[in-house]
Parts: sequence; structure tokens; C-alpha cells
Amino acid sequence: MDRTQDMREYLKPYLVKQMQKKAIEVKKEKNDKLLLSIGTLLEKALKRQEIQNDWLPAYMGLFHFLTGLVTEDHEYEIMIADEQLYLDRSKESHIWYPDFIYFDDGEKEIKKILQSRFYRLNDYEIMYMKRWLFYEYRNLIGVYWKEQINEVLKWNEFKSLNKHDTFSFLFGDYMGKTYIVLNYEGV
Repeated sequence: MDRTQDMREYLKPYLVKQMQKKAIEVKKEKNDKLLLSIGTLLEKALKRQEIQNDWLPAYMGLFHFLTGLVTEDHEYEIMIADEQLYLDRSKESHIWYPDFIYFDDGEKEIKKILQSRFYRLNDYEIMYMKRWLFYEYRNLIGVYWKEQINEVLKWNEFKSLNKHDTFSFLFGDYMGKTYIVLNYEGV
């Protein structure tokens, strides 16, 4: 019998509490690693355009690698690419690890909470719930990404990059469900 749906429902108050705690940590965090990575990426893209002046990026995205749910390497790819997105051979990308979100695994706490209602727990159920919780943290990264985009729009490096008429900022899972966070139509 699969109880994971019931377990998710039971853990939702814990998830809300954790998300609130993590949101406070994100606000306190003066972590410039993402902005530094974006700056480096923009510099690479500008150099790419010097060599390949017909390359017009259409997207900048932050993509979560779902493999991190299994390997526990919670990595994201930041990418600048043309209309082909993943298939763009000239794309520029960088791997980013938001350690300020994923530093605490919470496995013992999850197990303790679940045992108050579900007496016999299997190891796979605990691991599944931990992975589910970490996947939900991705939503906080999406909010953080959107805040960083507002900074990037002010940068000279971004303004001087020759872009497609409509340049989209994306967020989502790598080669999975992806959302447009902002469409930038340059001046």
C-alpha cells in the first residue's frame, strides 16, 4: 500500500514551517554567488558574441537538476542560450549550488514527525519524503532567482549583450517543466 500521499498531506504543516524558516534564511543570506555566476556568464556571452556575432541569446534560465534528488547534489544550471535553448551549441552555462538552502537534511526530524502518525516506516518512505521536501525548496530558489533578475536588468553587461527581440528569463527543472519568470523586451 502506498502511503506517500497521506504522508505528504501530514507533512504539509512541517513543510510550511520549513519554507518560512528557509525564506528568512534566504533574506538574511548575503550570498552573492548567484550574482557572481551570472556576471561571469554574461562576460562569457559577450566574448562569445565578439567571436560569433550572429549569436543572439533568447533565454537566460536557472534549471534544477532532478538528479540531485537522488544524489543529494542539489545543483542548478544557469544558462544563456539562443532560441534552441538546450540544443544551442553556443550556449554559455554555469553550475550553481545553493548551499544556504540545502545545508540541513532534516531526515531525523521528518522521521520523528511521521512516526507520530505512521507507526511502521520504511526507509524508502523516509527518503521519499526527504526528497519531496527538497524538491519543494526549489520554489524558494525560484523566488530568489526572480529577485536576482531585477538586479541583473540594471547591469551594463546585460544591457550591452545583443539579445533576441524578446529575451525570456526561465526557471524550472532541467529539460522538464519550465516557467517564464520575465519577458524582457529591450529598449
